[in-house]
Amino acid sequence: MDTLINKQKDILDSGMGLEIQALAAAIIGGITFEGGRGSIVAAFFDVLLLGVIYNVINIVGVSAYTQQILLV
Repeated sequence: MDTLINKQKDILDSGMGLEIQALAAAIIGGITFEGGRGSIVAAFFDVLLLGVIYNVINIVGVSAYTQQILLV
């Protein structure tokens, strides 16, 4: 029973801390917060670009602390 509760908590906490990254992807992708403008395709490619940047920084071996400073 205890492991089931822990798994459910992990599922609920899986997206915590990604709010700033989601907003950055939307803004860089050209989506405005005023409404009525923006492209899903541009936002999709921006998410891919940010994913590549995060992976390259991780592969290069930048520490987790420095990654938070650079990417947030």
